Amino acid sequence: MDDAVGRQRQWSELPADAELGFRLASVDELLVINDEAKRNLWGAKWSSSAALKRQVREGTTAILCPVFQNGGPANEPKSYRCYAWFYPTSANRPQVSLIDVAHETFSRLREVSSSQQLRKVSRAFLDGYQLVKLD
Repeated sequence: MDDAVGRQRQWSELPADAELGFRLASVDELLVINDEAKRNLWGAKWSSSAALKRQVREGTTAILCPVFQNGGPANEPKSYRCYAWFYPTSANRPQVSLIDVAHETFSRLREVSSSQQLRKVSRAFLDGYQLVKLD
């Protein structure tokens, strides 16, 4: 069996889990997330750390929100496909894409939990994001 075919993921709905929600990630944390995705051969990731640094503005914070839990071989760590909202280096308009994040890494990220933080996230979404492909 072709390794790529054998590695295809099964999609599943997100579990009803109190620890899921919006999380915040610095550029350094995005680099760690991207490295994990590359190591695990997950599909939603930047092509390299350099590509991530070229696309995501240094010093900004990305907002991550799980779309669904990834499925896959039993020996792979549990992970989520997440929306990643970020400010690009080349424009002032925020952008959104997808990235695969290990469950343990996701659970260690700062959670958007206060009503003030949630209002800021809502405002950011209302201001409009552009969907982009990760380089």
